[in-house]
Amino acid sequence: MPVESRASRRSTSGFVTICPKFQNVLSTAGLSSPRDFLEMAGEMISGHPDRNVARVVLPAATGPLPAFLKREYHIPWKDRWRSWRDGYGWSSMSLREARALDCAGACGVSVPPWVAAGEDGEGRAFLLLASIAGVELRRHLLALRRRAPEERRQFARTLGQQIARMHDSGISHPDLYAKHIFVERETNGITIIDWQRTGLPHHLSVEERCRDLAALHASIADELANGNERRALLAAYCEAATAALPSMDKVQRMIEQRAAIRMQRSSVREQRLPTWHDCQPLFWLDGEALAATPRCCALWTAEELRHIAYPSMRNRGAEKSLTILRPDLRTARLTQRRTIRPLGRMHDWCRGKRWSAPELRSAAHLLRQERLGAAPRLLAFGQRFLPGGVVDSFLLEDVEAA
Repeated sequence: MPVESRASRRSTSGFVTICPKFQNVLSTAGLSSPRDFLEMAGEMISGHPDRNVARVVLPAATGPLPAFLKREYHIPWKDRWRSWRDGYGWSSMSLREARALDCAGACGVSVPPWVAAGEDGEGRAFLLLASIAGVELRRHLLALRRRAPEERRQFARTLGQQIARMHDSGISHPDLYAKHIFVERETNGITIIDWQRTGLPHHLSVEERCRDLAALHASIADELANGNERRALLAAYCEAATAALPSMDKVQRMIEQRAAIRMQRSSVREQRLPTWHDCQPLFWLDGEALAATPRCCALWTAEELRHIAYPSMRNRGAEKSLTILRPDLRTARLTQRRTIRPLGRMHDWCRGKRWSAPELRSAAHLLRQERLGAAPRLLAFGQRFLPGGVVDSFLLEDVEAA
């Protein structure tokens, strides 16, 4: 369904574009303005300093509707420029992904249905997606390890054929990592998520095809797919593709060369780990100024945590670390920082990027350690931007779990 057929509500404070299929659901949930969506409560399951993804539930007449909410707290001009360059207009990543989903769906690719998207006129944007059936590809491959080798190779062939059909329809996916592919176990059908970097449908070159296949190849651990299964996937892909391709050996070399470059990224190497763990969810209590784990929410209210994190009086340029006593009589380490960046905002804008305080980078590191199997240490973190280039930030971590 083309994006122009969507229902759109605009105002001086922003706009919301709604899929007609979900109009009644949103009315029941009382969601109409951009602020309603941006302030929805939910568990954050992944994110970056200026954007995140939260798991939410919408009340509906037919029962609760699980969904995922993508929020952008800052839209760099570079993101808008890239969207314009790729044919999506001067839009945020949220609006771009909604339009990309429409294009991919119209070309026959299985994608998650999007419910609503919009911007609030203050530099924030969102995209609400309905939940999809199936399991992540890595978990599906892990389950297949207990099956017969021929059954694993048959699934590899099915996956290769479906990717070939997607490419033949003119759709590429620069982030075709294993974690972005979900498999419906009964039919082996695949649904692909995270479309914010895909371009408009066009005739794909061999290089573009190999780029997508290299991302998939690089993000699957050797323990989950052996050489025979990888060759079965590629052979099925080459046989199903209608475009003229080089020999299979040459395509394989191109994929492996590009995969080697991808595997230099720590995020890709992390996906290749034979075992991984889900890190604890996060709750945004005050946007990026206050993010807390469930353990932290059980100890303090949002107002109490805000008072701990951002005391009323702060010394300019101060950085301090102190040990505090938790309500359960255990100890936690609190790191607070005030950074003065009078020209930093302008520099960030020129680069099209957003600066992150060291405490946010430390929080990301702690969550990464959790995914690798370490005991949970993170309790809360956040940063807030004040006038005059002032940035206050904090990190609250469990000492006894260290």
